[in-house]
Amino acid sequence: MPIDQENIDRENNERALSRLIELLKTGRALAFVGSGSSKRVGYPDWDELLSLMEGEIRTKDPTFNGSFHREAGDTLWHAYKLKERLGENFYPFIKKTFEPKNNRHNAFHINLMSLSFQHIITSNYDSVLEDAFSGLRKSKPVERFCWNEKEKLCDFIRRMNDPLYKDTIQIFYVHGRYDSQDSIVLTERDYTNRYHEGNLAIKCLWLIAATRQVVFVGFSFQDFDLLSAFRQVRGDFGGGDSRHFALVGIEPNKDRIIRRNYLNDKFGVEPIFYDIIEGKHDELDKLVIKILGEFGLKTSLMDVIEPKHDSIDEDVRRLQEYTTKAYDQIKSGKSK
Repeated sequence: MPIDQENIDRENNERALSRLIELLKTGRALAFVGSGSSKRVGYPDWDELLSLMEGEIRTKDPTFNGSFHREAGDTLWHAYKLKERLGENFYPFIKKTFEPKNNRHNAFHINLMSLSFQHIITSNYDSVLEDAFSGLRKSKPVERFCWNEKEKLCDFIRRMNDPLYKDTIQIFYVHGRYDSQDSIVLTERDYTNRYHEGNLAIKCLWLIAATRQVVFVGFSFQDFDLLSAFRQVRGDFGGGDSRHFALVGIEPNKDRIIRRNYLNDKFGVEPIFYDIIEGKHDELDKLVIKILGEFGLKTSLMDVIEPKHDSIDEDVRRLQEYTTKAYDQIKSGKSK
């Protein structure tokens, strides 16, 4: 990228980050967390899950060749054919794959859940985000529900724009949870039933996209069915400034300006980019901790994280120590 374009994008990134911090100060932002978050503690992303399903089929049929389905280029149809082949073994496989592990969460998840989101939406099946709240020294009560729990979903829709609805953090599993068989959304048919037959949950997502501000984390923005509500709102409202934000990894050789314009135009999302270095997302850890530091120093609302940082490099560890010291100063009245 030419130097002038780099400077422009750096300014755009800093401006977007400042806007995000101002939003977080209100305590009204919703987080939308994708599989990139859970991948950090060993859960599979989409492509890895399909590979694991193929492997599960091969334990009973060593001759099975999943490449035939992959070559169609339609991952939802591919998932449908794999689920069909697994039959009654499908849900036990999902439950086994996404049930809690020994390493239930890490410092990244604790930091992310410290950012004063009012509620959490996730497309993940696992309980990592719930578990991360247990790593905070203090936290509001956390409740959860899946897209097919109509009573809880209706209550969430009615109350989510009420400024007094803040005593409990709700975690909304838009694709289901590992321990709820009927809630799992994975295949072409699941998506059709979930997103294209007037389901209440997709109306809820439209309402969220239209009336709230969302921060995406761990998303590739390839799931057009899941993001259809955000695309619809963008079209219904005729463009304008992007309301939503995303922490987005990008490789050094990619054009950030084009990527920013795409996310703005397609979904109404303003990205805050971080560098993917040699395929790793360590810079995301640093970005979240930077936001924590800014947020904590300026608002005195930061919930301090637990002192476990084995998986983070030395630079991040120093930032962790910085934010913890800042929090302690705020609590003791030595810093405003």
